[in-house]
Amino acid sequence: MDERFFLHRYKSTSHAAMVGAAGLAGLYFYDLFAHHVIRWDLLAILIAMVVTKLAFLIYYRRTD
Repeated sequence: MDERFFLHRYKSTSHAAMVGAAGLAGLYFYDLFAHHVIRWDLLAILIAMVVTKLAFLIYYRRTD
């Protein structure tokens, strides 16, 4: 195993998380617009994902 393995694993995990977030957002907005229901559980997970992503983007930008 070399650094390419870890880089590819990191990138694939990042892409999978973004696809999961897009799917979760789709479910949230479907319930919001179709049924006029605010799903607080889905919204909390989306907010946690956005905060984590932004925090690490800022951290890596400042330390790199």
